[in-house]
Amino acid sequence: MRTKNTLNLLITFLGIVIPISTWAASASVLDVVDGDTLRVEVDGVTEKVRIIGIDTAETVDPRKPVQCFGKEASDHMKELLSGKTIELETNPAEDRDVYDRLLRYVRLDGEDVGAAMVRDGYAHSYKKYPHPRLEDYNELEREAHEANRGLWSSCNEGEQQSLFSDITSNHPYISAIEWGKNSNVLSGYPDGTFQPDKTVNRAELLKIMLAAKGIDVANFSVPSSFSDVDESAWYAPYIRFAKHEGVVQGYEDGTFRPNQAVNFVEALKMAYLIYGIDTQDTGGEWYSRFLNHARSNSILFNGNADIASGMARQDVVWIAYKLKNWKPATTSSKPVSKSSSSQSSVQNQTTECLIKGNISTKTDERIYHVQGCGSYNQTVIDTSKGERWFCTEEEAVASGWRKALNCP
Repeated sequence: MRTKNTLNLLITFLGIVIPISTWAASASVLDVVDGDTLRVEVDGVTEKVRIIGIDTAETVDPRKPVQCFGKEASDHMKELLSGKTIELETNPAEDRDVYDRLLRYVRLDGEDVGAAMVRDGYAHSYKKYPHPRLEDYNELEREAHEANRGLWSSCNEGEQQSLFSDITSNHPYISAIEWGKNSNVLSGYPDGTFQPDKTVNRAELLKIMLAAKGIDVANFSVPSSFSDVDESAWYAPYIRFAKHEGVVQGYEDGTFRPNQAVNFVEALKMAYLIYGIDTQDTGGEWYSRFLNHARSNSILFNGNADIASGMARQDVVWIAYKLKNWKPATTSSKPVSKSSSSQSSVQNQTTECLIKGNISTKTDERIYHVQGCGSYNQTVIDTSKGERWFCTEEEAVASGWRKALNCP
């Protein structure tokens, strides 16, 4: 049964005022899968629920060993919620994840369960996806860490953190940072930090991108001719190579300005030219072709990034990682034949038809996602299962698909 809440209704948790969503559904907990996932019955339907905003150590993933404090988190959640009636609160920006689990905040007797898990050291604040309570959860995590509660006192530092002292295992850019470190594309600072938010300068950007592409510039000796480039500096070979290959031209006064912060679109252009990825001229500003390609191909971590701002280290390595693994889309909008064994059953994105027609593995419901929907980038179309691409929303509706609930 859904209970209506007013828009300005608040709960206070440990001195933090947290807004309650516009509606909540009452649900019965059938069982606890692990520390952040439940199986519930809501409105007579059995659903899996992934609690928004928290991340606990793995205990049930067959691909991974049981991680430090995973069992404790799972046991604590069972003790809290087994057999209980809870309230599931929505976040208007997202309804389900790529595994078709409901994404919900959970309340028990008026208390925010996710916040309690973070506060008591059973869970990390999950920073990969923004949500309305992210800053509150981050503050609770900092307090738990400082107080050495739960996992913060029980797990070895190496298990709590990954690769760098300021990068936790649930950092939103962790896959790219791990790849960059393991591939020797990037290194940290002498104090063991990565400093993910630090802005990169023009010389650093070239070094990371050329290393990511696997280009050895150590012995490249053709002078760059830039008046402000010290030919004996560590960055000189990277600038020489980039100038020779047309990746950079410098400024009208004959300088390169190696120590100047590189802004977002400058960095994108350099990255695309280094990787040799063709982009279609879409008109507009000089950077539009690179920005449009990056946005439509999920190259950016955040498609709404401030393009005039300096590019942070975490975004540089993320873009290098995504471009390294990017494959061109097919240019044909014809569906892949199910009978052809020589073709992949997972259909590539087409240039004309960009609407994804997905079929829920749980309910068999046909759901379409347009660019901008919350699950668009995570949704993979498998034509062997009857999924398909559409060119227009009208075509999708006429074929029996409904629009995803997390679309704008």
